[in-house]
Amino acid sequence: MRKNNLVKYSFMLFWVVASLSCSASPKVNQSSESMFQQFESRLLAAESIRFDFQITAEGAIEVDISGSFELIQQDQIHILGTGSFAGSTVNLSLHLQANQLQMSNGNEETTMTRPKEVENALLIGWTRMGILHNLAKLLSASAPDHADGNVHTWVVVANLQETSTSSATSTFDLVVDGTPSGAASITWNAAGLPMERHQTVHFPDSEMHVMERYSQVQIIGS
Repeated sequence: MRKNNLVKYSFMLFWVVASLSCSASPKVNQSSESMFQQFESRLLAAESIRFDFQITAEGAIEVDISGSFELIQQDQIHILGTGSFAGSTVNLSLHLQANQLQMSNGNEETTMTRPKEVENALLIGWTRMGILHNLAKLLSASAPDHADGNVHTWVVVANLQETSTSSATSTFDLVVDGTPSGAASITWNAAGLPMERHQTVHFPDSEMHVMERYSQVQIIGS
């Protein structure tokens, strides 16, 4: 993997989560539980979760990664992602078995004792930041963001709005560590499961358009 690409992305990721500006104010529609909120509740209560993903990004950083996510009985988590990131071939993986968490970028591997809230970090990270965010952490064989706790307060959804036409869509702004940091949308199928997520990231001198598509989504025991 080319070091300069990782340095470039690390710099850009800093801007994504800390320095972007938008007009959002942190207000969430509380009139009723939204599809977005229902889905998060289902994920956090589920006994097992599985889905495949396809991620593409254009603009400031080019990405094309496909893979799978599997959580089993809160005791095992397996994430695999292969493809290209910023011109480099990547082979990413995360495996949680009982009390051991292992992360790999294909060249280096990190093993640690299971962080206390790794499941929440991955699930809330998916819904609010997108799968790509924690896949990017695996580029350096690092643990998911806020796996030790507080992911719910670190990244929050603001100005949540939902439309229900031919397909339901949730649009929302992201507030990361108290700073307005971008916007995203999720399109749902009739069963209330996500089909795709789109986000436009504004850097100081460029943009990145991220599309995440999900298939074979299964949530059991929620």
